[in-house]
Amino acid sequence: MPDRRPARPRAAAVRQRGARRRAHVVFQGGTVLDGSGGQPLEGGSVVVRDGKIVSVGLAINVKVPKGAEVIDFKGQTLLPGLISDHSHVGQTSDTTTGSQNYTRENVEKQLRQFAAYGVTTVTALGMNRPLFNELRKEAHADSFSGADLFGAGQGIGVPEGGPPQAMTNSAPDQLFRPTTVEEARAAVRTLAKNRVDLVKVWVDTFLGKLPKMKPDIYKAVIDESHKQGLRVAAHIHDLEDAKAVVDAGVDIIAHGVRDQPVDAAFGTDSGTTPLRIPGYAEHRELNITGVWRQGHKVAGKLTGAPAH
Repeated sequence: MPDRRPARPRAAAVRQRGARRRAHVVFQGGTVLDGSGGQPLEGGSVVVRDGKIVSVGLAINVKVPKGAEVIDFKGQTLLPGLISDHSHVGQTSDTTTGSQNYTRENVEKQLRQFAAYGVTTVTALGMNRPLFNELRKEAHADSFSGADLFGAGQGIGVPEGGPPQAMTNSAPDQLFRPTTVEEARAAVRTLAKNRVDLVKVWVDTFLGKLPKMKPDIYKAVIDESHKQGLRVAAHIHDLEDAKAVVDAGVDIIAHGVRDQPVDAAFGTDSGTTPLRIPGYAEHRELNITGVWRQGHKVAGKLTGAPAH
């Protein structure tokens, strides 16, 4: 049987020495998973021209362009990169957690590690410092090696509430904690000005230990976000809160319900079904066409928007 491990070690070097210098790069001979849901293509070939895929097919049927660099990946598998819709960057380093870890060096290191695991797109779902805006722009431009970066900017929490300061050791510039509806709307407008990809709110008592965001606050956040053309992801724990934020129009449930079984009507009574992200690999509204290796987009395109 063929080795199903992604073709990574040699391909990593090719990005540096071949993909940028040569007009054509051809991956040939291995198994190709194109992300369409079809059967694996055994003995496949992928032709990349100027950073874009121009053909995918059987190696015996694909003409290798003159002067192309050919990468033989027989016995290995080439597949689209994985997408993490709920991650955080710059929060931890070794055994420490806190704002001191939100540095360029640490975030880039983490994005490289994501890429090494085959995760090529990451959504940092809140608690980002202002540096995030610069890093996201550079990641989109492929200015450094590692996964691409999207995110919710700082996020909107609760005064003396979630996310817990004692757990996160966050800095003031990592969160908005509005006390009034107008402060909540102003926070959203600031996030929109910074062109975040979505807005994050925390609606959770953390097992009854902390005050929970009041309905008038999260309703204002959701309403203002939609006015600004932004979707809203809600951190929840209890089914009651999940239902409440869905009724208020939230777009994304950023965790699974964890206090009781979810009834079949959840998400349908209000006529809407929000995206639920209990783990790290779900996505929607994404159309991935491309080849990825060692965590870098070699070719193709990502259309739509990450459902973070």
